[in-house]
Amino acid sequence: MKKILYILAAVIIFGGGIAILYNQFFVQESPDYARVLRVIGVFAIYIVGYIRYFATRKTMVRRVNEDAYGSIIGNAFHNEGEEYDRLMKGIELYNKDRYGKAIDLLVDLLISGEVVTAQEKFAVNFFIAQCYVEQEDFVSGIETYEELLESFDPNQLYDADRNRIILYNNLGNAYNEVGQFEDAKEILEKAFNLAPGEIEAPINLAYTEFKLGNQDRAMALIDDVVAKYPECEEAVDMREFLLGKDQ
Repeated sequence: MKKILYILAAVIIFGGGIAILYNQFFVQESPDYARVLRVIGVFAIYIVGYIRYFATRKTMVRRVNEDAYGSIIGNAFHNEGEEYDRLMKGIELYNKDRYGKAIDLLVDLLISGEVVTAQEKFAVNFFIAQCYVEQEDFVSGIETYEELLESFDPNQLYDADRNRIILYNNLGNAYNEVGQFEDAKEILEKAFNLAPGEIEAPINLAYTEFKLGNQDRAMALIDDVVAKYPECEEAVDMREFLLGKDQ
């Protein structure tokens, strides 16, 4: 929708400029050339401003993605160049829920021969797996996450522990989605042990324990999170869910 609005704005600006110039040159018998030059100047300012807006927006989107997915992106493609821009475009499409387009772009990037380092392969495949899961193609998502775990090399990945925690959580959630709760518990326990002070792992693990019938462990996990982070709505909601199911 935003892209359509941007195109419409460009058409309006361009069309308005053409209309003004047409009026100056063809409607009036003796055009005021000084006024025409002023109109062209204003029109040029609009165009330059429009181009700068898009350039600034691209930089801003890129910075937001780098902040949000810093440990995943790491120093992929040395954080510059055409391949890096394609990775960022794939992440932007993912953020906009355009998962099919994102997968197509990222798969093309993967087979381009430009994905060389372990960090680059990890980043591209991670977001492909994310897109699969968001499309509810959990089998493909799980397969891709598992391949990432099998090839996981902490010596070649930026912020490896953080990447591993994210991978464990996402894979555990995918297992939950397909009812593989024993597998989910095994992988989420790893995330929890790596980062017991974080919020996501114990919440995910509490849900898994509940599905396995371990109500006491589920409540203990979620009570601990709520005690540490009372402002966490996800933890509070999970606690209310567990309490409701216990009645």
